[in-house]
Amino acid sequence: MNGFEAAGFESNRDIPATVRYHRHAIEEIIHSVEEGTYCALLGPRLCGKTLLLRYVEQNMATILGWICIYINLQEVRVSSQQTFFADLTRLTAQHLTEKTGRTLPVPAEEESSSAVFRGFLTDSLDLIGQDLVLIVDPLEALPLDLVQALLTSLRAAYMDQQTLERHVSVVVSGALSLATLAVGESSPFRGIARRVFVGDLSEVDSLALINEFLAEGHVYATNPARQHLLQATSGDLYLIRRLTHRSAEITSTRASRVLRSRDVANLIQRFLRDDVLRYAPLLEAIRLIEEDPDLLQCILMLLERDAVPRVELPLPLSPDLDPLYLTGIVETVDDDSYRLQNLIYRQFLQHHLTPGRVGHVLTMVGRWDSAIGYLESTIHQGDRQSRADILPATINSIYASQYLAEAGQLPATRPGSGLWYPGCPGLVRFASGGHAAADRKAWTK
Repeated sequence: MNGFEAAGFESNRDIPATVRYHRHAIEEIIHSVEEGTYCALLGPRLCGKTLLLRYVEQNMATILGWICIYINLQEVRVSSQQTFFADLTRLTAQHLTEKTGRTLPVPAEEESSSAVFRGFLTDSLDLIGQDLVLIVDPLEALPLDLVQALLTSLRAAYMDQQTLERHVSVVVSGALSLATLAVGESSPFRGIARRVFVGDLSEVDSLALINEFLAEGHVYATNPARQHLLQATSGDLYLIRRLTHRSAEITSTRASRVLRSRDVANLIQRFLRDDVLRYAPLLEAIRLIEEDPDLLQCILMLLERDAVPRVELPLPLSPDLDPLYLTGIVETVDDDSYRLQNLIYRQFLQHHLTPGRVGHVLTMVGRWDSAIGYLESTIHQGDRQSRADILPATINSIYASQYLAEAGQLPATRPGSGLWYPGCPGLVRFASGGHAAADRKAWTK
């Protein structure tokens, strides 16, 4: 039994729910430090990564006898590498002094650099006389170039200390969108860091959390209301906490304090109306999806069906990192299929990814053939805005067509399609891409 297990972790209700339901992540972090490897903790925004790391710093370090300091990257300046490493060194020295009572010499800001920071870490180990655990969070607070510089510097520190008696163990944390940079094939942490993902909550865990939070708020929910809450929030601890707390608010004025399914439906609509466009995990997911047309196609397929086998999705056969999972909005089913995590995710995506929006995104990333079908349907439904996208999409698709016959099958080139701008005079001339010749022209009204 290690110090972690001896702490009575499972039975201690004073430990935050986020920590209790992500015990595996805590164990992985501890094993990484015990083995002398670095660790990268990754998970969706607002999933509780910072709380997990604070728990490690404040509690597990005491139990296991570590000197452990937490660096909040939101407190550092990011105007240049010099100011960044100056602040990183200053914060490290400040926290070490608080932990050990020793005053550590800090290099002048004008001397600061990656190499100076690494030298400071080595000197600090000699002064405090024992190993150090350095927790750095959150990576998304930095511009990407500084994330790269930080990880590169920490890798160099890892290599420097292989012959030293004392060691610095590093734990970095960031959003799933930074996984490729943090632990991907070209990452500076490749081969020296353990990947730890804040795992999805199972339906059983999600329901247990709902029941726990409802009990804390003295809410008496009907069985249909509990199931409705589960369907709406499953897998997302923040949403579970948010909607159960709001459930307590709306039932606090009722003598019975009973929560019914229609109350949950109103809470869901309120969240989708007032809060969803500020909800960082979904905004991050949308950015990733709209940057990758294959991910967009995957999500569209998941919106049509409850679950889709992996083999049917346009994903890499053996990805180093699963790009669909890294969106943070899907879960695996039966080990070989995916589905959207909950009802709120599904309703938001259905509302956001309209045919017009999908057509526009596909046009912007050069998937013109795919875009035209979506744009055509929205134009026939009266959406005049899509006309601004369908003309360039059609022209580019025709130029990209290998044969003129393919171009003739595009919706906008068919007689009677009615997809050109009203009042657009004259004839529009298209030449088949790569095969332009005087006797091979397509003319269409």
